[in-house]
Amino acid sequence: MAMAFEYYMDTDYDFNTSFQEQMAKYLSEEYMTYINDQNLTVSEADVELDINGDGDMEDTIDLYIEYDLEKYADTNGYGGTYLDLYLAEFESNLQWYLDNLDYADGWTWFDEDGNALSDEEVAAMTSEDKATAFIEGRYAKSSSSQGGMGGPGGGMGMMNGEKPDGMTGGPGGDMGQAPDGDMTGAPEDMTEAADTDNTEASDIENSDTENSDVETADAESEDDRSFANSDVAANSAGDTMDVGTPDEGTTQSAGSSTDSANYSTYAEMLEAYQNDVAEVYAGDEYGNVSVELYNPLNYIGDEDGDDPVWIRMVCGAAEGDISMFNSLNLQLAFLSNGVDATIEWQWDGGHVPSEVLGESLALTVDTMYGEYVEGAVQITKSEAQTQTQNGDATEATGTDISSWVDYDDTSAVSFSLADAVSYRTAGASKSTPGFDVIDYGQEDYVFGDSDSDARHWSVWVLKVLEEHQDELEELFNSGE
Repeated sequence: MAMAFEYYMDTDYDFNTSFQEQMAKYLSEEYMTYINDQNLTVSEADVELDINGDGDMEDTIDLYIEYDLEKYADTNGYGGTYLDLYLAEFESNLQWYLDNLDYADGWTWFDEDGNALSDEEVAAMTSEDKATAFIEGRYAKSSSSQGGMGGPGGGMGMMNGEKPDGMTGGPGGDMGQAPDGDMTGAPEDMTEAADTDNTEASDIENSDTENSDVETADAESEDDRSFANSDVAANSAGDTMDVGTPDEGTTQSAGSSTDSANYSTYAEMLEAYQNDVAEVYAGDEYGNVSVELYNPLNYIGDEDGDDPVWIRMVCGAAEGDISMFNSLNLQLAFLSNGVDATIEWQWDGGHVPSEVLGESLALTVDTMYGEYVEGAVQITKSEAQTQTQNGDATEATGTDISSWVDYDDTSAVSFSLADAVSYRTAGASKSTPGFDVIDYGQEDYVFGDSDSDARHWSVWVLKVLEEHQDELEELFNSGE
């Protein structure tokens, strides 16, 4: 629901088929209802954001999504304080990136005419100069700072210079409830956090390349895959591929115009989905429902467990595999239970982002240890060293985002919600974003195998498939 919602808010996003677009529309409606049912609130001080724009961070904000097509025309009718928080997080994370560019090492900086600056000119650049150059795309990163851009579903996420003109309440366990309360589970985006433990070696090895999502989905050789499926669209490497199963090793390619390669009719797909969801929710031999076990929201604040003192979630802001609402909702749940919880949406970062601009896991651990352990040494981030030698790139490869970022003051940049979701959708490479659960998928092996679907477990997708069957059936596999 959450990822479909992000895509649907981008009025310029071109869904591959009318079926996928209609699914996104219905899933967006479900997500709005779902979030509003949580009765979420957040303290501005806890997230260090002025969500309501009144010039201070002293308020507790009721979080909700509202629909008004006239008021929010540029986001397909969606707005509200929950999305104000989402936007504020995006803005603050771009601001952090700009504020830390002095830590950039080995980058090549260029002037407005595209000429590489001299070493002397680079040494004389102010923090504001670098922020301006970054926004205008006048840079090329060093090879050592390109980490985290790839992985399945990742990618640069930028727009290639083109952009159309203490909580009182919280999610707790309620955010894991299924439609109508007759089953307990979670929307798919809430469970996909568990997938990070399954990152394969090829994902990591290729994380330094911009397009590493092309051929890193599986460690198997091409001989183990079938590329003879002529009716399946080519991926970004030009290959055609079967829909992913544990044997095939990949999800549908991003350009696929086929809603399902596994089911010839909507009725066949719906029946399989109903049967599989029923089997999942019947529980295993121990009476456990796998979806519930995978849902971190079922553990945060659990009276039988202990929450962490602090948690930091680092995600690429151009992450293509999960919604950014995933980490946002987890943060809200942690904050509501007294955990010092921060999220970092790394600008320019894709799937499996690397630490950048002076940050590191060790620094985080040392800093938080010093903050929370009595008598521990207080650790702070080392000051940036001035770059005195320009890199050796011959041309700028940065993305010019100046057309949609307001940067009259580089210490307080801003942009619109429509810009934020456009940035998000530009970076993903899913065939049916957020609801490719209708077909085979590579990650959720625990719910399937090479002969049965690996993703039929979302009660939210099933709800939409059942309630809107008449309309969706007409669009399914129509090629339109």
